[in-house]
Amino acid sequence: KCVDYYGKGMTREVKRWRSIDPYPEPKTSTDPRFHTLYQYDFYESVILRDRKIAIEVQCVDWRSMEKTNDPLFQQIIDACESKHVKDLMGFQKDWNKELIAQFYATVHFGYLKDDRAMFWMTEGNYYRVTFAQFIRVLGLDRHDANRPKIHNQVALPNEEMKFMYPRSETGNAGKATGLYTFYSIINRLLRNTISQRGGNPSDISLHAKNLLACFGPNGEEFSVADYIWEEIKYISENPLKICAYAPYLMELIEKATKTKYQTDVKHESFRPKMPKHRREPSPHRYSEPEDDIVVEEEEGGQHAQQQQQPSPGGLTGTGLTGAQDRSDRSRPEQHRHRHGSTSPIK
Repeated sequence: KCVDYYGKGMTREVKRWRSIDPYPEPKTSTDPRFHTLYQYDFYESVILRDRKIAIEVQCVDWRSMEKTNDPLFQQIIDACESKHVKDLMGFQKDWNKELIAQFYATVHFGYLKDDRAMFWMTEGNYYRVTFAQFIRVLGLDRHDANRPKIHNQVALPNEEMKFMYPRSETGNAGKATGLYTFYSIINRLLRNTISQRGGNPSDISLHAKNLLACFGPNGEEFSVADYIWEEIKYISENPLKICAYAPYLMELIEKATKTKYQTDVKHESFRPKMPKHRREPSPHRYSEPEDDIVVEEEEGGQHAQQQQQPSPGGLTGTGLTGAQDRSDRSRPEQHRHRHGSTSPIK
C-alpha cells in the first residue's frame, strides 16, 4: 500500500520514520537497492516525482571573478576565503541521479560510538560516514568541527537582516530582492553551493538567513560541514523538498565505495556578473541620516564613483529546527551497537 506523503501531518511522520534506525532489523525490501519497503516506497513516491532528482546547482568560477579586477568581487572572494568556504564553493563534481536518489531514500542519521554518522545504501551495499570523516571528504580543515554551529541557533528574524538592505528596501528583509549588491551576489553563490534549497529563489529561508549574516561586518565563523550535514538531514526528513548537495554527496559515495561511477548530470560553472547599478552602503549606515550610495559603471567597467563595502569581518584563512531534539546529536547511547558494516573512508 503506497503512502500519501503529501497529506496532512506527513512531514512530521516522515521525520519520525527517519529517526528509527532500520538497519539492525531484517531486510524487507524485495528490491536489492533498499533495506525496507518504506525506503523503496519513498524512492518511488517522493524522490522520483521530479525528473531532475536533485537541484541542478553550479560551482563558482573564482578565476572569472578575479579577472575582472572589480574591488567588490575581490571583497566577496576574500569574505568566502575568510569563512573557509571558498575552495568548497569552487569544487566541481558531475553526478549520477540514480545514486543520489538511492542515498536520500536510504540515509539514516545516527551515531557511531561518540560521533555523529550517516548510514546509507549504494547499489545494495551498506556504507557509513562519521562527521569527522565527512569534514575530510569536503576538504575542510580540522578546526571546522569546533566552530559555531548555525543550526544550533534560532533562525534569524527578518528584523535582524535589515543591515543587509538600503533603507528604502528594508521592507524586503528576508527576501533576495533589494539586498545590497555584496549580499545579493553572496546569496546567489551560497544557494548554488553550501546552502542549496529548492523552492522560491526570492525567499531567504530558515537558517540560510543566519548563514548570510555571517558574511556581514563582524560575522562569526561557522562549521561548514555541520551546516551541510544538517541541511541534508532536513531535506531527507521533508517529502516536499527536492534532493540537494548532489556534487558533495557524489564525492562522498565514490570515496566510500572506492568506485568511479558514470555520471549523467554536468556540474556547470557559475560566473556572476556585476550589475550596472550596484547598491553599496554609506560609511555610517545606521548612525547618521545619510543616503545609501548607488554606484554606476562607466564605459569599460570603471566606477563612476566608488565606495567600498565595509569589510565582512576581520577573519583570515582558507573553510532547522533546534538541534536539541535531533536524533543524531542528542542520543548517542541509542546508536552505540551497530551492525557490522565497515566504512572504507579513512
